[in-house]
Amino acid sequence: MVDDYSGYKALFTPDGSNEACVELGCLAHARRKFFDLHKAHQSPMALEALNRIAALYAIEAEGKDLNIEARKGLRTEKSQPQLAALHAWLLATRAQTASGGGSAKALDYSLKRWTSLSRYADSGHLPIGRVEMQRGGFRSNLSVSAPFV
Repeated sequence: MVDDYSGYKALFTPDGSNEACVELGCLAHARRKFFDLHKAHQSPMALEALNRIAALYAIEAEGKDLNIEARKGLRTEKSQPQLAALHAWLLATRAQTASGGGSAKALDYSLKRWTSLSRYADSGHLPIGRVEMQRGGFRSNLSVSAPFV
């Protein structure tokens, strides 16, 4: 799981075929773009994005104590439809948003990284965001820095 530091990009193949190193985006980073936009401008669009992302985190809280298989089932049942709805909303909202402003930048951040941001929901073992890994809310053996130390 990485932030958008360009140095990591060489590790990933565009089609995700490098199974040893697959890009996993951090939804907390995407959320932060909308949080900052809402804080600065009281943006209703940003608030809607925050609410949609909060719903995904609520599902993760629901599955926190589940084993990997049960969490995968929960994500298939609940997270994947929420992610599909979020993605459709992001696309529709972006089509109605002028380029160059903060709203467009927040939307583009998530849309550009959508595959890596939503990848966690295809599994039961990947975290939704790096923040959870650091705070211990979701235990994982993944490490961003280990291969680079």
